Amino acid sequence: MRRRLEDEVREALMRYAFVPVAIVALLCVAWGMFNWQWSVVRRNGEMRDLTAQIFSETVADYIDRVNDITRLSIMDARGSDEERRAFFTDFYAIVNRRADHPYFYLLDADGQTIFTNYMAAPPYFRTPWGILRRMRTADAPVVEFVRAGEKEWHLVIGRAFWENGHVTGYAALILPRAEFMSPELPPDTHWAIVDAYGYAPFSTLPQLRSENFDKISAELRAADGIVDVKDSLFYATHRDILGGAFRVYAFTPIAHILRQYAVGALILLGVLMVMTPAILMRVRRETKGQTEAVEKIMKAFHEVRRGRLNHRLDIRTGNEFEEIANSYNRTVDSIKELLRLNEEQTRAKVVSELRQLESQFNPHFLFNTLENIKYMIRLDPHAAVDMVMDLSSLLRYSIARVTNVPLTEDLEHLAGYMRIQRRRFGAQLSYEEEIAPETLPCRVPKLIMQPVVENAIKYGADDNGVIRIRVHTEKAGDLLVITVEDKGPGIAPEKLARLQEMLKSGENTSMHTGVHNVHRRIQLLYGDQYGLGITCGAEGGTCVEMRCPARSQ
Repeated sequence: MRRRLEDEVREALMRYAFVPVAIVALLCVAWGMFNWQWSVVRRNGEMRDLTAQIFSETVADYIDRVNDITRLSIMDARGSDEERRAFFTDFYAIVNRRADHPYFYLLDADGQTIFTNYMAAPPYFRTPWGILRRMRTADAPVVEFVRAGEKEWHLVIGRAFWENGHVTGYAALILPRAEFMSPELPPDTHWAIVDAYGYAPFSTLPQLRSENFDKISAELRAADGIVDVKDSLFYATHRDILGGAFRVYAFTPIAHILRQYAVGALILLGVLMVMTPAILMRVRRETKGQTEAVEKIMKAFHEVRRGRLNHRLDIRTGNEFEEIANSYNRTVDSIKELLRLNEEQTRAKVVSELRQLESQFNPHFLFNTLENIKYMIRLDPHAAVDMVMDLSSLLRYSIARVTNVPLTEDLEHLAGYMRIQRRRFGAQLSYEEEIAPETLPCRVPKLIMQPVVENAIKYGADDNGVIRIRVHTEKAGDLLVITVEDKGPGIAPEKLARLQEMLKSGENTSMHTGVHNVHRRIQLLYGDQYGLGITCGAEGGTCVEMRCPARSQ
């Protein structure tokens, strides 16, 4: 016991001592994560998205212009003066739609230059199997990186002119790499634009490409996170654009940031290594010494935890521990008195609730019975007297100061109730009993069956208005099972689910007070393992099963 208390005090002090250190460490880690997210991840994403936006917008604009150019007739470029003037007026209006003044080529059907504002026809226009062939076979403008020299690449957006089902020429807009280097792109992050074949001619990171083919290395194609590019560390992300035809990469150098993080981690580790021995020595000094009074108090608390309230503390130290002992003794005495009073109140509450539930009769039944008696007095006085006697016996039975009765007695009063109902319904009401003889001495809550049978009468009529009710009892081991069945239309699945949930929770929020009262009375008397259940057959009919302990005493 002494050792355990000492360990607990030591642990508490260590927690309070190390909490500030842990908070500082967590703050440092949180700052590092925030700094990484802000200066690396966010900036990298901004660079990638800005590059993708500029490239996508540029390509989309060039595609629009090429489409508009190829709607003209290139034959007019070599026609009469008037045709040439009209062609080039429209042509320049399209090309100079924006202030970027792109480079362009107009080629005839053989690939020979008709007109250009750039250099002589590059080699890729002189190859019959190259980009011109793809322009002839494509339904939309062709967008490709093509090599223009040993170290020079162009982005070409071009399309063929078609007239009467034949290619009459080609229009192409050219974007050299140098023209795409926009001042809008920040210099602290590198970028690269890669086509579907892995070529990366448009890039601010030369070591990204292989020396011979200007292709991005295979291990960098799916770069997403920290990557090593020729012994340099970068944080890389990518994004596909233009339907996957191109991929934009952003590369942020992180070597200097990682060095800062490493220095910060070493400083934090050094501080922890210095503070930890000092904290441990201080905690050891603060946790020395325990008293006999503490042991007695702990023992007394253990006794209370086991439910033993007769253990008393006898401490005479003249200090705070003696006051604790006296307060403990007074508290235990108060708890014992409260438990006694609570037990008495609980017993009285259960008896009161049982009597309230037993005395709840359906007012509609009483009203209908009295109405029948009123008419029977005129038509059949003897029958009216019998109904009054049955009703009087049933009411007297309901207010009798007895909680449970033999099953045979409850069946007798149920028979009186059924005689009253038969006089009301006549041949429309059919009732039968199948009672196991061994169940007759078993004691049950009084009026356990009457509310359930009343529900069956109210809701159990078939399509012809006939009510057929069957009461069955059996003894299953130590269990008495009473079943009330009808042949009516049954209960809708949603309503049945609500009734079953009501019985399971014990809270009645519906109008079915009779069924709930029976279920509640059974559980108050015998426990939650007993009670009432409701089921419905697939072809209709409702079955209410009541389960009670099979006791004859």
